[in-house]
Amino acid sequence: MAVEYHTHDFVPDVALAAAVFRRDPAFAVLPHHHAFDELIFVRRGRGVHVVEGFSRPFCEGDVLMVRAGQRHHYRDVHDFALESVILLPERIARADDGGRLAELHARCFAPCGAPPGHVALSPPVRERTRRWTREIELAQLRPGAADPVPALTALLGAVGDASTDSCPPMYRLHAEADEHQLAPALAHLEGHFQEADALWPLVDLARMSERTLLRRFHLVTGRSPVTYLGDLRLHHAMLELRKSHHSITEIAYACGFGDLSYFHRRFHQLTGLAPRQWRRKQRHDW
Repeated sequence: MAVEYHTHDFVPDVALAAAVFRRDPAFAVLPHHHAFDELIFVRRGRGVHVVEGFSRPFCEGDVLMVRAGQRHHYRDVHDFALESVILLPERIARADDGGRLAELHARCFAPCGAPPGHVALSPPVRERTRRWTREIELAQLRPGAADPVPALTALLGAVGDASTDSCPPMYRLHAEADEHQLAPALAHLEGHFQEADALWPLVDLARMSERTLLRRFHLVTGRSPVTYLGDLRLHHAMLELRKSHHSITEIAYACGFGDLSYFHRRFHQLTGLAPRQWRRKQRHDW
């Protein structure tokens, strides 16, 4: 089980083949999956990227590739800032001219079942990718003002050409059986996160002792159940802050926070901003 991100939350224009968003600072998001492919440019800091239970450390200058449907998250992050380019293969096919863009896209994303991609960029290439992402962003912010295909083609070509020799190996964090056993507990939290007693049934749902539950839960999610539930509530609060006009107080209570002061404090700990400041930021900066 994992939180699902929807394409329309990030690419409101149905004609776009790609879009850019940033997190600075970036935080250790919940395990999640989405319907789009993603190139994650690590602009600052370090941490560990976990994809389908496999982990690999990353640092500034790395690019992480995540295919549609893959569950992934970050853990042990330090001073982390990212710039993400999300890609929609079906729209790439429509925007393509001569098949070059689709070919480069296929080079960057390994077939389903293969280990997720991870490349290290040289400093000159990093700077060029910044320019290309700005050009893609211009097309995103001002539809029709610019053609994102040349910049996207250059970006995918640079990532595809990058050497993977310096990338560290991947390590399996937990057995698939752990995640299978926790699936009912995770599904319960995702369906009942607003409830004050959401944590109570977890031991029974997972059919294991409390001690075993805590250990396996941390292996799978990188969090304790209490922290996971708090982050899940924050995740939904952030989505509501972005897409709705409800007040911050209404959103906090609707997402399960019984203490408004705690919500503000926890929100600031995670994002470095107060909810009102965060809400004022541009939609793609999330």
